[in-house]
Amino acid sequence: MSGNIICTYLTGIFSLCVQNGVFSDRLKLTKFIQVFKSCARDIASNYRSISDLSHFSKIFEKLIRKNLISVLQTNNIIIHHQFAFRSRLSSFLALNQLHNYTLRLSDSGQYTYISVDFEKRHLIL
Repeated sequence: MSGNIICTYLTGIFSLCVQNGVFSDRLKLTKFIQVFKSCARDIASNYRSISDLSHFSKIFEKLIRKNLISVLQTNNIIIHHQFAFRSRLSSFLALNQLHNYTLRLSDSGQYTYISVDFEKRHLIL
C-alpha cells in the first residue's frame, strides 16, 4: 500500500517537472567516483568516472528517456541504424551489420577502412 502512495506522489511531482520544464538544481547534484581500469594507478587516463545520481533523479531520467525514445520511434525520427540507447539493439548487432556491409562492398570489388577501438568503444569508418 505504501508503494502506491509513493507512486502517486512521484507521478504528480514528475508530471509537474515535465509540464513546467523545471527540474530542481538540488536534484541534479551527483557524486563522481573514479574507478580504476588497469595498468599504472598514477596515470589519470587509467580511471573512468562514474556518476552517482540520487534515486529520484535516476527514476526521472528513466521516465524521460523511455518517453523520449517512444516519441522518436513512433514518429520515425531515429534512423534505422541507430543502435545506442535502444532496447533489443546491441553492440553485437551493430558490428554484425557492419560486417555484412563490408562483405557486400568486398563482393562488389570495393573496399573500406574500418577501425574499432574496443577500449574506448569508438567506431571509425
